[in-house]
Amino acid sequence: MINIFRNIFKKIKNSSSYYYPEQLVEHYKDLSEYYRIIAMLEAKTVLHTNAVLAIFDKIIFDKITKKTILKKYGKPQFKYKIQEKYLQIEILFYKINIGGYRVKLELHMYERKLFYYNYTFTNNLNNQQRQEIIKIIQEKYSQDSLFDASKQDIIDENHTQIHIENSLELKIHYLNTMNNAVQVMNIYKKNQENEKHKKKKKKRAELLKRL
Repeated sequence: MINIFRNIFKKIKNSSSYYYPEQLVEHYKDLSEYYRIIAMLEAKTVLHTNAVLAIFDKIIFDKITKKTILKKYGKPQFKYKIQEKYLQIEILFYKINIGGYRVKLELHMYERKLFYYNYTFTNNLNNQQRQEIIKIIQEKYSQDSLFDASKQDIIDENHTQIHIENSLELKIHYLNTMNNAVQVMNIYKKNQENEKHKKKKKKRAELLKRL
């Protein structure tokens, strides 16, 4: 009987739903994922849109608070905080349904305001389904029939940028590129690179001296 319960618990523990919060904590254990996202956006050319890019109709990022999000989506399935010296980020995680697709929604807040969110489509999407979703984004935000999501992003007048990451999963990123959080991250990254360079230089100097 004990072995039966152990086997049941093992199956639950090994399921993706059990590990989901743990995977997210590992994903955001530092700022490296944000650096990756910012780098992806910076690598793309952009198409400008007259539409407002926001999770709620016509409400820009700076006006979206945690209270606004909780009113819309209720209590999150999971939440997590990143604590750096000058940067505290709170992340709310939801599992929702959009157009019949299962979607993981992440909402990231700095100074109690939304600055980044993303949708991850968790279904095993085929290429036709992926292209259908990408086409809907194009029709909603861009009138350019030549829009190429593999090379281009869409940006609005509030400096919010959509990036479509079409890899193992289809992930749609929305980042307010001028938010203070992004500026602080860029400073952090620059300082880290400078420290890395200093250590490398010091190591080389010691090798030159001792060898």
